[in-house]
Amino acid sequence: MTLGILLFPHRKKERDAVSKALASDFPELLVETPDAHDLLRRLDSGNYNLVMCALEPGAGKASSILREVKSHHPN
Repeated sequence: MTLGILLFPHRKKERDAVSKALASDFPELLVETPDAHDLLRRLDSGNYNLVMCALEPGAGKASSILREVKSHHPN
């Protein structure tokens, strides 16, 4: 089973650290760091199980990104 994660890190090295930490348990890991404007298209694809966001992500404001996720997938 593929674990798909949309990651909004503060720095690129955080993406690498998350990927490395999860790779042994999830060999089919998919970690992507999209631009905030691409978020809804990615969510609609159905390839992602989790959204992780730094407090101060490089792609925008964390509260805005997470509100958009919640409004798109309220459950």
